Amino acid sequence: MDDTTLSLNISQGDHSAFRLLMERYYGALWVFSNRILDDDFYAEDVVQDVFVDVWSQRKQLAEVVSVKSYLYGMVKNKCLTVIRSSKISEKYPCEFQHIEDDMLDKYIETETIRLLLNAVEALPPRSARVLKLSLEGLRQEKIAEQMGITVATVKALKAEGIKKLKKNLSLTLAINIIFAWLCAH
Repeated sequence: MDDTTLSLNISQGDHSAFRLLMERYYGALWVFSNRILDDDFYAEDVVQDVFVDVWSQRKQLAEVVSVKSYLYGMVKNKCLTVIRSSKISEKYPCEFQHIEDDMLDKYIETETIRLLLNAVEALPPRSARVLKLSLEGLRQEKIAEQMGITVATVKALKAEGIKKLKKNLSLTLAINIIFAWLCAH
């Protein structure tokens, strides 16, 4: 189910659509929030608050053009509120404009990682496994040993996977980065 349909269904009170929205974005929003706040507890709190707000204001969700941008914007605003609070403000001696600029960078980074991992998942299973193991820092010899294949096969699967990733991600990443920049300005 796409985000537009999810938004419409949630605005009509569909609990299963809301659960699906949470499953789709909770992890990425938590990572985004935690990268801003550098505090697991507050990051968790922020994301939970965002989803509580989404549900309590669900009728407005039907008018939202991009639910993903809407959620990231809510997280950003809640993170700023947390930063402004006296509980953790000592961690942030710099000005808030710098923090907002940093948030855009973190949003782009988080979204890029999410897109990359989703794209890797969409690859053929062996290529996906080779790339995941490479991303975990394993050397080609260890990957070959772990998968029971030759190093040459690892190299070929890795090259094939990277080629497909470049093709599949180039336009998506460019659009996402431009969209994030436009939302921030």
